[in-house]
This record gives sequence, C-alpha cells and structure tokens, in this order.
Amino acid sequence: MAVSFRKDKNTKPKNDLFSKVQKRAYEIYEKRGFSHGKAWNDWFEAERQVRKELKIK
Repeated sequence: MAVSFRKDKNTKPKNDLFSKVQKRAYEIYEKRGFSHGKAWNDWFEAERQVRKELKIK
C-alpha cells in the first residue's frame, strides 16, 4: 500500500521531524555498534532528543 501525504502547510514540518528522528535513530544504532534488537529503544530515544532540541512537547 502506498502512503500519500496531503499537500498542506503542515506537511513539511511533520516530515522534517520524521527525517530528523530517523537520522538520529540511525546515529544511535551506529553508536551502539549496529547491534540488533533495540530498534524501538533507538527510535524513542531519538524522538526524545530531537523533540528536546526543537522544544516540542
């Protein structure tokens, strides 16, 4: 199933947040030595860090 995003003024910021979290999660995964089994932990930690940096609750 294809995912589509509505083209409105809010699309870019949400997409930008997702991209930042995705990049940070990979950096955490990389820093852990590419050890498998903690993807969710990496994602949630990345999201916490990015939200803190961007001052998003």
